Amino acid sequence: MKILKLLGIAFCALSLCTVSCAPEDGANGTNGIDGTNGQNGQNGTNGTNGEDGENGANGAGYEELSKYGHVTMVLEGTRTDNVAFKDSTSFKYTPVEIDPFGTNEFTTQDQLYYAFKFTRFLSAPDNTYQDSKIEFSLGVDDLGEEDQSFGAGGIALRSYAIVGDDNQFFTIDGTFDTNEPENVNIELTDLVFDLETDRLTFSYSLDITAAAGGNPTGHHLTITGDADVIVFERI
Repeated sequence: MKILKLLGIAFCALSLCTVSCAPEDGANGTNGIDGTNGQNGQNGTNGTNGEDGENGANGAGYEELSKYGHVTMVLEGTRTDNVAFKDSTSFKYTPVEIDPFGTNEFTTQDQLYYAFKFTRFLSAPDNTYQDSKIEFSLGVDDLGEEDQSFGAGGIALRSYAIVGDDNQFFTIDGTFDTNEPENVNIELTDLVFDLETDRLTFSYSLDITAAAGGNPTGHHLTITGDADVIVFERI
C-alpha cells in the first residue's frame, strides 16, 4: 500500500515538472519574398467598326452663295524675313446682293468687247467679320475670235492672310493691274465665255516685282489660278 502511494506521489510530481518546464513560443519568422507577377494575357480582338454616319446638311444659304462658281489661287514668294512661302486656296462664295461696283457681272459693246467684273469671297460674305476676297476686272477684245486678246484690267486681293508653318503671318491687301506694266505682268489663257450659260472660264498668271504697289513682301511674287464662274449681264 505504501508502495502505491509512493508511486502516485512520484507520478504527480513528474506531471507538475513536465507542465512547468514546457518551452515558450519563439518569435515570428521573417516574411518570405513575394512571388513574381504572372504575364498579362493577350488583348482581345478589336470589334468591327460601326457604319459611318450621314453627312450633315450644309448651313443655311450655302447653296445660294456658292452656286455661281469659284476661283482658285496659288501664291508663291518670299516673306520680308526671307522665308519662302507657298499658299493655296479657293474663293467659293458670291455676294447674294449685287452692288453698283460690279460684284458679278459683264457688259458688252457690239458683242466683241466684253468687260467682266466679279468678286469671290473666301468665306460667307460679310463686310464686318469676313472681307477676305479676290476681285477681277477684265476687258477682253474680240471675244471668241481668233485674235481674242486681254485688253486691260487686273485683280485685287483684299484682307488675305498668309500664315506660315511657324505661325507667323502677313496680309496682302492690294491691286495688281495693267496700270503698272513695269511691275505687273498679267497673262490670261484658255479664256472661254459661253453666251448661253454665262459661264466664264480661264487660267490666270501674274508676275509681280518687289517694287509693285500692293506687294508687301519686298520680294518677287507670283499669283496663279483658275476661274470657273457664272456672271450676270448688266443691261
